[in-house]
Amino acid sequence: MNISELFSFIFGYIAHNPFVFLFLSIAIGYPLGKVSIKGINLGSTAGTLVVGVGIALTAFSVYGLRIDAPGLVSDIFLMMFMYAIGMKVGPQFFSGLARGGLDFVVIGLIVVFSNFLIVFFGAKLLGLAPGYAAGIISGSYTVTAVMGVAQSAITSGAFKAPAGMTLDQVSANIAAGYAISYILSSVFIILLIKYLPAMFGIDPVKAGKDAEAEFGAGGDTEALPSTNGFSNLGVLPLDIRAYRVEHQELVGQSVEGLFHRYPHAAILKLVRGDEVIDAADNPKLELGDIIGIRGDYHVLIQGGESRVGVEVDEPRARNVDIEVADIHLGKSAFIGKTIEEISKEVGFGIYLKALFRQGHQLPVLPQSVIEMGDVIRVAGSDWCVQQAAKKLNSNPIVESTLTETFYLALSLLIGYVCGHMSVTLGGFHLRLGPRQAVCSPVSCSPSCVHVILHLAAR
Repeated sequence: MNISELFSFIFGYIAHNPFVFLFLSIAIGYPLGKVSIKGINLGSTAGTLVVGVGIALTAFSVYGLRIDAPGLVSDIFLMMFMYAIGMKVGPQFFSGLARGGLDFVVIGLIVVFSNFLIVFFGAKLLGLAPGYAAGIISGSYTVTAVMGVAQSAITSGAFKAPAGMTLDQVSANIAAGYAISYILSSVFIILLIKYLPAMFGIDPVKAGKDAEAEFGAGGDTEALPSTNGFSNLGVLPLDIRAYRVEHQELVGQSVEGLFHRYPHAAILKLVRGDEVIDAADNPKLELGDIIGIRGDYHVLIQGGESRVGVEVDEPRARNVDIEVADIHLGKSAFIGKTIEEISKEVGFGIYLKALFRQGHQLPVLPQSVIEMGDVIRVAGSDWCVQQAAKKLNSNPIVESTLTETFYLALSLLIGYVCGHMSVTLGGFHLRLGPRQAVCSPVSCSPSCVHVILHLAAR
């Protein structure tokens, strides 16, 4: 078997096994997207798209093979993609809308309508065949959902192919327009962002270093929320040490009251004779009590004996199991406050290890502002973590082998059913489509794609 026959066999095998084509595109495209040329890379999505288009184009133009993905497979993967987008963007939507919401709405309207008008009149001017306009809108937005809406219009019968064209040809035009405009849009956006500061006389490197010096840099060493290893305790700048209460001014003081006075040290256990009292009961101190204090090393070393009493070896006061948990922040009174402000209210006995926003680790600094949808990773005893989560109107997430499949399936079901609902305006049937309605409303594409398909065919 020569080289030509070998490649013919490989492409033939790929054409008859769409899953091989899918995973081969991902396996090659994902690392390809990370390759940088002069500081610019395509990213995993565009890299996978380029490889997929290249393989499909080579198979068709050289060997006459057409690679078709089963409709059910494309539907499932697109719905999973839209669900992930909704989960990522949705929590920040209302928080962002509350601050500067009008600006976002105006910018959104400008982007939506300007893109629509440019593509619509451009397609008319160049005489593009039906389907290209919808694909170009989808690719230029870099939003796959727009293409999904257009495909839904075709499969549902809302769009009728003009004479001399088949629906398959329209679908092919959508895919071609999407692939080309997606890549060009990604590249040009990167170039614009790269050179825009220089146009206004700003040195982005210097500005970045100044911002890093002012706010600090994220460690980027923690595992992402709910991924393998996120509950690793690691090395913490904290310790639990035991002291005998010998200072009269501490007598009668409650554990919680002392925390508000000394927020960098929390009493977690109290030993009184043979009785071991958990700090969750908020006991009051007596002379001779032995207390287990968890706090920063330097705080305990500098002020432990001078403010409490002599340090003793009492294992019962230091026997506290520490766990790591992620707390997802929903709507609560603490949104918009700084970490320093929140720590005074909910920080009893816990240590804030990391802060995540939309999957990215942020610096944990006293002035860092908490937004809705953020995830904070804390380490502390179980009841301290539970108490902090309750005050933050959330539930702690600990590492386990369970998957919340129920919520995933329920979201997909509700979104799919809602996507079949439609309204009629001016003779046009408008709907999101079952695949697009799976995500949150803020990440869905405009239903005007249905309209542009109709108009382009006229």
